[in-house]
Amino acid sequence: MASLEEFARRIRRRGDQVEDGTEKLLRKTFVAVGAAVVPATPVDTGRARGAWLPGVNANPGGEGSPDPSGQTAIASITSTGGQLRLNQVGVIANNVPYIGRLNEGSSKQAPANFVQKAAQTGQRTAQSTRILKR
Repeated sequence: MASLEEFARRIRRRGDQVEDGTEKLLRKTFVAVGAAVVPATPVDTGRARGAWLPGVNANPGGEGSPDPSGQTAIASITSTGGQLRLNQVGVIANNVPYIGRLNEGSSKQAPANFVQKAAQTGQRTAQSTRILKR
């Protein structure tokens, strides 16, 4: 039979695994949302696509730079996502004044609600990710 000290060590180890797994889940979900919303954003000049900016614990200011391919925006989101910790809130925001109209379907390049669809991608990612390994 395991001693009480051994039991306590196992519980602490499992707690550490839960924290690590949850942090990985947070990061993976954040990146999945960014990787879905950026390429789904319609492109004319690339201004709206480049305006997807990551933040931690606050809405990022500014509008970024035109990024027709979206690679710079995705790289920035991925970098920020890789640094998120459990006590932080990751934010992906777009501050161009017409992003709402684009999301409502004003462009024929993208269907309406592409932002919500990206959020659903994040939800599916979270639901399919294991926090604890067996």
